[in-house]
Amino acid sequence: MGEKFNEFGCHSNTHIAFFAIDSLRQLSERFFDIEELSHFKFQKEFLKPFSYILVNNNNMGVKEMVLDCVQYMVQKKSTNIKSGWVSILDILTNAAKENNEKLVSKSYSYASLINKKEFSSIYKQDAYEPLVLCLTEFAKNERFQKTSLQALHDMKNIVNYIADINANNETEKTLIQYWFPILFGFHDVIMTGDDLEVRSKALNIMFDSLVENGEHFEIELWDKICNELLFPIFGILSKHWGLSSSQDEISVWLSTTLIQALRNMIALFGYFFEKLNHLLEGYLNLLVSCICQENETISKIGISCLKELIVQNEMKLHQLMVVQTMIIVLKIVMV
Repeated sequence: MGEKFNEFGCHSNTHIAFFAIDSLRQLSERFFDIEELSHFKFQKEFLKPFSYILVNNNNMGVKEMVLDCVQYMVQKKSTNIKSGWVSILDILTNAAKENNEKLVSKSYSYASLINKKEFSSIYKQDAYEPLVLCLTEFAKNERFQKTSLQALHDMKNIVNYIADINANNETEKTLIQYWFPILFGFHDVIMTGDDLEVRSKALNIMFDSLVENGEHFEIELWDKICNELLFPIFGILSKHWGLSSSQDEISVWLSTTLIQALRNMIALFGYFFEKLNHLLEGYLNLLVSCICQENETISKIGISCLKELIVQNEMKLHQLMVVQTMIIVLKIVMV
């Protein structure tokens, strides 16, 4: 049946497409009235044609009707939605990638409302990661900066929700399960978003979230964050500059994002020394890679941050760490 809805929903005759979508909406409403038992995902399946139609039908009127049908069902049947949240968020995620401002604005308003009013239900129904992915896609759409910044604000609110939830449930598994996806969302915006202001905002929110909540993270989670989210920022950005960025773009990165990222990295090391000191070598190698750059500005920033790292933590560094630091300094001098 789903294939038939896909076919008629993408028909070149818009009257047929509208009729198919409205029929799918009516049928979906009836399905929502049937209780979905655990381990069954029929809601997720019967909503999939909406997503297919939105992606494959280029008519803006049809796309808008899909979004309006989804919003109508959320308003009328939210208390009955279970696995259907995944498909609903997938529809909005696809809409976030569109290049039509009206469509993106409408879909974002629906996603934001769901985040605000239905987060508890989404959290319970294991649709948390699809929600984060959805808002991340809105933040990455460089065509509409206002929407991107609003999406980042919603992602920041998710950080607050997760902090409140984990306050009463701080097992390492739940910390990784719920903190890593939202932090990865910010990382994704930083690494793949095209708008500099949006990337800088994502960077600030990510580091603020780490400072405010890092005391609850165990070493395993910190290792995952540093090795998979923080350190890679600098390696990928350096390749990006060298391959495609203009001098003006490099200048903006140097004066905002790079400086902010390095200083935040150093600050994190001081804040959470007991949990991060085993990563000292990684920190020092990062600073060396900056200091040894031909670009004088990057080099000076690296030197400044190395000095800050040593001065801020001189009373905490034990003998082995001092030796590691001195070896790094010698490497720099020899270069």
